[in-house]
Amino acid sequence: MSKKIASLPNVEEMHEVMGDDSYLLKVRVENIEKLSDMLKNDIGTITEVASTKTVMVLKTLKKNGIPC
Repeated sequence: MSKKIASLPNVEEMHEVMGDDSYLLKVRVENIEKLSDMLKNDIGTITEVASTKTVMVLKTLKKNGIPC
């Protein structure tokens, strides 16, 4: 499953995490509609994916150790 997800073109980063979730993805899409399409038509078609949770960044305060 991880190889299928990692191969998706909009997935910029993929991290295996501890806790309630198995993976944390950083994806970049043009708009909400493209995100919805990706969740339904790409990630949603992978049978091993039981659920997803989406969090959106409103503002970046620090990146690569440098305040923005």
